[in-house]
Formats: sequence, structure tokens, C-alpha cells
Amino acid sequence: MASGTQTYIETRGFHLRGFVGGALVGCCGAAAAASAPAWPLEETWRTVASSLGWAAFTIGGALRFWSTLYVGGRKVGGRRESALTTVGPYSLCRNPLYFGSFLIGTAFALWLTSVTVLVAVLAAALHYALVTVPEEEAFLRREVGAAEFDAYCRRTPRYLPNFADYTAPAEATFYNKALRNEARRASRLLAAGMLTAIVGALRYTDGWPNFFRLP
Repeated sequence: MASGTQTYIETRGFHLRGFVGGALVGCCGAAAAASAPAWPLEETWRTVASSLGWAAFTIGGALRFWSTLYVGGRKVGGRRESALTTVGPYSLCRNPLYFGSFLIGTAFALWLTSVTVLVAVLAAALHYALVTVPEEEAFLRREVGAAEFDAYCRRTPRYLPNFADYTAPAEATFYNKALRNEARRASRLLAAGMLTAIVGALRYTDGWPNFFRLP
């Protein structure tokens, strides 16, 4: 297809969406790590923030891995089945991978007790909500048919899980390559999460180099 007729989902920008969002959050996280908190929290509230961060990270990581079990390697228009995945985590909400990523980003902000990082996470999430997800849904609607996709949208929320309508097949086929890729991502995220939690604690110590102040 000529570049002038490409839709956003067919461009390189779409395929780099995760890298761009990660780079934005990562840069703001690095800036927060090199700064002193503009609004320092008491130790009790730092403990609460750290605990909430681990909860968000665990749920987000598990949701991403679980979602990959169902969608990895079988995306509509991809190399395998051209069928809409509507079971497992995709019966809870239509974008469990993105929701899991949002929870992981929120965990980084909580560990660093950084409003700056939280704003970066929200900015990335806003781009997904206003650009990426609508483009993906328009593509899916064309590929699988309006009737099937609209029925799925009516019964399944976009982001926040609805456990009342959870369904799962008795048997499912999973693709090893997709699982290996997600396992590598999960290991990198776990290492980054542990490092961020440590840096978040060190940020409040006297010996940590703080070059400026950030909220």
C-alpha cells in the first residue's frame, strides 16, 4: 500500500507506540530519580505509596502476561487467525494489555512518589485513549465485521474490567513465541521495578545526589 493511503495502524509510528510511551515515562523517571522531592512525604505515606506501587505492578504485570496467553500470535489481520479474541481477559475489558501497562506505569510513579512521572504516565495513556485505541477498534471493526465487533463493544467495557461477564474456554491454544517475548518483557519490567523501588527509597536519604527539585 502506498504511504499516502496508509492508516495510522499501518504506519511505523503505530508499531513504536510502546517505545514512545516507555521513553516518555523513563525520561521523567530518570529526572525524578536525580531530583529531590518538591513535596516530600512522611515515612508512613511513603510506605503506603510503595505498597500500592507493588500491588499495581503485580496486578498490571499479571494482566499483561494473562492477556498475551490469549492474544499473542493471533491478532486480527496478523499471521494467524483473523478472529476476534473475546474470552479470558478480553471478556473483562477490550484492552487488558493497555490497562495492565497503565497500572505498571502508575507503580513507577508511586515508587518514586513523583507527580512528574504520574503526569507522564497519564500523557501516554491519553495518547493511547485518544489515538491508538480508536484506530485499533476501527481496524478491528473493518476486519471482523461491524455486527460482531459492535456486539462485543456493547457487552465489554473498554478499559475497566467487568468481572460479572467473565468467560473462558475449556481449552485454549497458546503460542510459544508470544509467551517467550512477553516473558522477556516481564523480566525486564521486574528488574526495572525493583530498581525503581530502591531508587524511590534512596531519593529520601541524605547521601543521594539530588541536582534539582521536582514534584
